[in-house]
Amino acid sequence: MGVFNALKSGFSIAAKNLKLWGVLVVINVILFILAIISLVAIMGPSMVNPANVANPPQPTASQVVGMIIIVVIGFLLQLFVNAGVVGSIRDAVKAGSVKLGDFLKYSNKYFVRFVLFSLLMLVVVIVFGVIAALLIGLMASLAKGVAAILGIILGIVGLVILVILGLYGSLVPVIIVSDEKKVGDSIRSAAGLLGKKLWATLGLALIYWIMFLLLAFVNYIANLAGTAALSIASQIVVSLINIFLSLAFIGSFIKYYLVSAGAGQKVS
Repeated sequence: MGVFNALKSGFSIAAKNLKLWGVLVVINVILFILAIISLVAIMGPSMVNPANVANPPQPTASQVVGMIIIVVIGFLLQLFVNAGVVGSIRDAVKAGSVKLGDFLKYSNKYFVRFVLFSLLMLVVVIVFGVIAALLIGLMASLAKGVAAILGIILGIVGLVILVILGLYGSLVPVIIVSDEKKVGDSIRSAAGLLGKKLWATLGLALIYWIMFLLLAFVNYIANLAGTAALSIASQIVVSLINIFLSLAFIGSFIKYYLVSAGAGQKVS
């Protein structure tokens, strides 16, 4: 399947399933409100007071632990939601429609596998981070020219690893759900697809990544140059577009994978 056909399919799937988009908007609003309430409860009103942004009070150890717990819970909730989204979009691609009643069923079904894959990705990032830190420490004792060359090489390797992780992060959840595979089997299937269609897969991912970055840049400019009202409006609009774009992204990759995987895959 061509990149642009996959793009077209993804946006078409997202546009035909605006009810799912609406559900995700509501879920994100609820999660945002819960996060704010939890933050105020743990950190205290003074920590979230806009007047204290320039000189915020130092958090206590218990507050730091509380913040870490909030982040972990938020991350797990997002994975739970993502599992339901990918399962629902899989139905849209294979059967032509989404049954919102199956959303929680898919969240429960694929949640553990999504968590395991995310933990594996985290381990890879930590290992590379430790190796990079050791090399950076080593470069401090080398001549400037040699250190500069090693720095460039390290930067290129880091960028390549980020791209590879991004591609696996795009494909593996899709394969877990589309083929009902375990994490290890899904990683091997992703590796097989990338071995055959690396540049097409990278092209599809890059187009979406650029769109997400452009949205983030627009939001950044609005926050930097605008009033508080403009900043809030920008964040709302960008968030709504991001949710739609995420559905298109998932739809594109599911359709792309199912078609690229070949025989035996039913695609509507």
